Amino acid sequence: MCFHSLNTNEEWPTLLNNPFDYLPHTLCIRAAELVREDIKQHQSWHEEVQKGKMFGVLLVEKADGDRGYLTAFSGQIGGSGNWEGYVPLVYNYLEEGQYFKVHEAEISEMNRKIDALESSNDYLSLLNSRSSIEKEAEKAISNHCKQMETAKALRDDLRQTNLDSTALERLLNESRFMKAELKRLKKHYKERLEGVACQIKTVESEIEAMKVQRKNMSDALQTWLFEHFEMLNCKGEKRNLIAIFNDLEQKMPPSGSGECCAPKLFQYAFQHKMRPLAIAEFWVGDSPRQMIRHDGYFYPACKHKCEPILSYMLEGVSMLDGVRKPDAELTLATLFEDESIRVVVKPCGMPSVEGHHSLVSVEQLMRNEYPTADSPLIVHRLDMDTSGIMIIAKTKQAHKCLQEQFALHQVKKRYIAVLEGVFKHQPTCGCIELPLLPNVNERPLQMVDDVYGKEATTYYRVIGVENQRTRVALYPQTGRTHQLRVHCSHGEGLALPIVGDCLYGKPDSRLHLHAAAIALKHPVNGKRMVFKSSPAF
Repeated sequence: MCFHSLNTNEEWPTLLNNPFDYLPHTLCIRAAELVREDIKQHQSWHEEVQKGKMFGVLLVEKADGDRGYLTAFSGQIGGSGNWEGYVPLVYNYLEEGQYFKVHEAEISEMNRKIDALESSNDYLSLLNSRSSIEKEAEKAISNHCKQMETAKALRDDLRQTNLDSTALERLLNESRFMKAELKRLKKHYKERLEGVACQIKTVESEIEAMKVQRKNMSDALQTWLFEHFEMLNCKGEKRNLIAIFNDLEQKMPPSGSGECCAPKLFQYAFQHKMRPLAIAEFWVGDSPRQMIRHDGYFYPACKHKCEPILSYMLEGVSMLDGVRKPDAELTLATLFEDESIRVVVKPCGMPSVEGHHSLVSVEQLMRNEYPTADSPLIVHRLDMDTSGIMIIAKTKQAHKCLQEQFALHQVKKRYIAVLEGVFKHQPTCGCIELPLLPNVNERPLQMVDDVYGKEATTYYRVIGVENQRTRVALYPQTGRTHQLRVHCSHGEGLALPIVGDCLYGKPDSRLHLHAAAIALKHPVNGKRMVFKSSPAF
């Protein structure tokens, strides 16, 4: 049975929370604790779950008024999507002998054949032969060219002496012979290489044909699977994943669509005429290296897979507003102003620039105050949830000068942050170097990527500890998006998220990150200037 009772005298929610923007209801937290206790009872799960797995709970009300919760895990555990007490897969495609497993085995067999060809002795021998011939040719041709140079130098010396016509003709013939020999040498190795290349091409053409066939088989199986994932909405209507994603730019659902916790939970609830009351998803186990996840923390549903699906499934469902509400009373404080620059303190919750929102931004306020300015005004940015000092360039010349200082890393900045927890093994000061890359599937999240990520460096120093929270000073040496937030939260950074970081940690009253100091040269007189602002936390 997937429905679990929850004995409590606490008031139950009446409206579903937004799966993408919420604070977990206390009953969801209680249900999650019970799920974690149940996970401990599954000995066979421990190793897999410890590597990291998302679980979810959904508070529901049955048709008879009985209330409780459902629980789910993302994907599979132990190769199965159906475990007692947890909602099943939307479509069970994992049964042995059925269509998916049969065709999956065919694709696996194709993989085996490709691997066998690519690692076969015949193919590897051909590759080695080509490499050996190339090296042999390079050496032989190089040696012959050196001999030609030596012979030419000797002939040039002899031509300076009194040689008769016969001797001169002999020297000329020698030169012609060596040039002809070079051509014969190049032709010889070219023919040998072409012979081997022809054999290699035959094998590689076979490999490429098999890879094309494998892709076609994989695409066909993926399409078949998505056609069988029929999602049920609150009205009792069904639509498969292909149809749901068809109107979107990406067209094809991402791999794993329909297997996250939220779609599985709502599917089961609607199938059994249950009314969803509140949902929460939480992480169990270690964090992946690229994506930041913390054991026991609650997270929103993923955007790239779940947002299109849940938009369909929850169409018409009354829902609470998101927890992040804009504050219409936000204002800027001014630290300094002259004819060239203005130094302001941006409050938490105000965007730096205009964007796809209706919020008043620093850029808009400055544009209203300086409508005739020839400058873009904004020199650098702070995250919307980060408070602190921003420099405004009132003239085009000032903007250019300040941008050059930022580009040359001549502007020095200090941030103050409060971290969730205390250091365990980290030194009290040091340097974090983790390259960052935008997560294209989960914007605006950033992720660590050693191959494609851009260099990101942060120095830090512990200021103090209070109420099991650590206050630190952060000195960014680069200006990547979310750099300080990721460097604090990541396991290879400080391993402690900033308090109130709803992207890389857990929500609070606000993000406890403040741009507290900035040092730069005045864009006109060149005077070194330092501005400071104390955080409100």
